[in-house]
Amino acid sequence: MWQDADVTRAEAIEHYLRIGHYDPHFPGWSGNIIERERHAHDDLKRALVDEVARHAVGYRPAIAMPTIDLTAFTRAKVEPLVRGLFPRAEQETILHVLERSVVFLTPDRVESILLGCSWLRTAWDLANLYLGSIDADLLGEDAPSIVGLSEGTTCFVSLTYFTEANRFADFLVHEAAHVFHNCKRRTIGLPETRYR
Repeated sequence: MWQDADVTRAEAIEHYLRIGHYDPHFPGWSGNIIERERHAHDDLKRALVDEVARHAVGYRPAIAMPTIDLTAFTRAKVEPLVRGLFPRAEQETILHVLERSVVFLTPDRVESILLGCSWLRTAWDLANLYLGSIDADLLGEDAPSIVGLSEGTTCFVSLTYFTEANRFADFLVHEAAHVFHNCKRRTIGLPETRYR
């Protein structure tokens, strides 16, 4: 978190683009707290999309998104994990959630994904995930070099997934496993227990 009451809007945007941090009170924007937050979120995400586009000029993913049934593909990948960890009565519910949870960051979808993020830090991390997947410069020297990220029941995955030679480096399954601690059981339609 970064707080400075005298920061300008341009300085706040530049700071966010370089390190992903922002002052949650958004002093560079005018209006009441709700108006400032709404306008700042919109401005910061729009600036992020523009910066990603600037960094991506001349770069393309090493591989295009394969033509696959993503739901069936994801289910096949996560099914052994679910069958091994969960009681039979819960398996289909969990598989139904996970098979629809994977989103690959592709050139044609990155803008809408970033603009649709609820959290500014998630948007910044996803921007760097995408830039890393096309071998472009990341937004800052401390930007994470990641190939996947999960939030709630959504698993964002880099297209480098399809070029990974190590069959044990299955980061789609890794990100799907995060769903189990990202949300409450009731969120995915399971009864709550005393401990979960």
